[in-house]
Amino acid sequence: MLFFGCVAPKSEVNNSTIAQKSNQTQKNTENPSVAQKTNPVQTPQAQKNANPTIQNQKDMESVHKTFLKFKNSIYTDNACRRLVGIDNNKCVNYETCQKACYSSTPFCLPIALDEGKSFIYDVWKYENLTAAFNDSVEYEQVAYEAAYLDISKKAAYSQALQGVFDAQNNLIAHRFYGLICAVPQYDNDALRESISDINSLAN
Repeated sequence: MLFFGCVAPKSEVNNSTIAQKSNQTQKNTENPSVAQKTNPVQTPQAQKNANPTIQNQKDMESVHKTFLKFKNSIYTDNACRRLVGIDNNKCVNYETCQKACYSSTPFCLPIALDEGKSFIYDVWKYENLTAAFNDSVEYEQVAYEAAYLDISKKAAYSQALQGVFDAQNNLIAHRFYGLICAVPQYDNDALRESISDINSLAN
């Protein structure tokens, strides 16, 4: 005699399978981490770390843009240079500075004769400090381009901006300012802001 086991009707099997899938779907809905992996939201710092080169370029552009406000405010004090004869004459050593002074307006010669060599040396020093300031301003562009391309050059760019600040202070500390030259009214707020910004980025 053959015995056959009881087999559930197909409809009951299908209903059971559907119920199991439904329960599993409900569990996945209650716990999304089971159904799929979600990408965490990146913080601003994480975004910077993800694209350091792009972020560095944006940072350098911002600093440079602020510095340009200062650079565009610079002007040549032709009136002061004319008084000591170096507006159109060379002054690269004692002799050329003396010649420039003596051949200029009647202002420079009497003072030079009264004060002697010290005044001519002051004219020469003024010319050198002016050149040093102008060179520091032009070098900022070189340092900026290097820092823009290489994130490790930030500190050097910071030094270049500080160099502009120091060169300007050395220039306006010359005794001609307040005596025969007016103190320049540059946008020093922009210069200080650019230095502060690059220092915060370099740290």
